[in-house]
Amino acid sequence: CFLPKKTCFRIVPGIESVTLPLSLNNITNSSTVCLKIEQDGDKFVGSGSWFIDDLLITRFRLQNEYFFETFKTMRLTNWYRLVGGHLKTCDGRMSMVFESHVDIRTDIGATTIDFSLSGMIDYERDALFYLSKNSSIDWTKWNATGFLDLNKTCNDEDVITFNEENYRQLCSPIIEISRIDNVRFTLSTEPCMKRNKYTSTSAAVIFLSIFYNVSTATYSRTIRRISLRDIPQTHKTFHVRFDELRHSTTSFGRICLSQYPQSSGKNVDVWSIKDFVALPLLQSNITHYIQLGLNTKCNLQEQLTNGLAGISNQNINIEYSIDLGKTWHFLLQPCFRGSTCSHDARHVYSSS
Repeated sequence: CFLPKKTCFRIVPGIESVTLPLSLNNITNSSTVCLKIEQDGDKFVGSGSWFIDDLLITRFRLQNEYFFETFKTMRLTNWYRLVGGHLKTCDGRMSMVFESHVDIRTDIGATTIDFSLSGMIDYERDALFYLSKNSSIDWTKWNATGFLDLNKTCNDEDVITFNEENYRQLCSPIIEISRIDNVRFTLSTEPCMKRNKYTSTSAAVIFLSIFYNVSTATYSRTIRRISLRDIPQTHKTFHVRFDELRHSTTSFGRICLSQYPQSSGKNVDVWSIKDFVALPLLQSNITHYIQLGLNTKCNLQEQLTNGLAGISNQNINIEYSIDLGKTWHFLLQPCFRGSTCSHDARHVYSSS
């Protein structure tokens, strides 16, 4: 039996059930391996017990990798919800740390973008619409007005820049509204050297709206209001969920970013779009599993030192959905201290 090294785990009070992923990538010259799980005798304090729920060994090289995040070089396009999170070094590793805050009234946590696990992430295929320099754009399906020449943008990464007088707007192709789960778009207000001047006003606003037709009339519904003052010269990505539209009676429409006429004129309150994407509800044929690591003690000592109470609710939910994202299920059913636990408590590794 070849044991490359010894890996130790510390049982943390309050953690009732935990899944521990191990990587054996450092084994290069061996065709066989055995695993040994033990507790040193000199560590016993006279009480306490632990049991192995289940053991799963997989060959990852046989699996495609669809989503990977280490937070060392974080990709914001992987996420559309990071409430209460910020990057911070935790136990020597760059991590996304979540801390309770009086200004946050909702649940804190992270949610990835929606994508199909039937293959590698492909925005051209999986997205309801996708606009970027890396995609093929059929401008006959998009509606745009008030923009600079498409060959003249502020930044090489931008797709379109709006600088003309009066009305400025970009609308997506017509899509089925009830299929949208969320949209993501990246904006910038970087001054362009191609213009003679650049000014901004405090009243400048961009609206994210839905435009749809009922009979012969056209209606609009504002989803989000964005002040240009909140957009840096460098790019900023916005994520918006469309929960309330899942059961909408409105069938088809366009998603638009609009800037309505103000007192400003040409080359005033200019803004650009780097990408614009609408993602659907989770697919129904998900058959793959996920693996992630959690550290519930990160920054706890700092909170206690500063007089804070630490995490008020230590229940961290990891959930998955197999019905288009309408209902969610726990990925892990925890075994709490003091309760009667079955030794066949399930760890769900796949939604299949």
